[in-house]
Amino acid sequence: MSRKLHGHDVVEMLLAAPSPMTREALLQAAEEEFGADARYHTRGADDMTIEETIEFLIARRKITETDGCLSAHREEMCDHG
Repeated sequence: MSRKLHGHDVVEMLLAAPSPMTREALLQAAEEEFGADARYHTRGADDMTIEETIEFLIARRKITETDGCLSAHREEMCDHG
């Protein structure tokens, strides 16, 4: 059975990282932390893979990718859990 997680979990992982993460590093960290079969949801989407979640968060400007590194933006997060 896959774990169901919120997109905030991915944003929080980036915020907690001691240094910027590449997309590949975030994918690996999320799979290690949450499992390869984890599924993610947000208010705007449901049942996403980690790859789909990262793309969704980039499209919504919750995270950005600059020079191959991802950055999270706490001020862009909504208040729900």
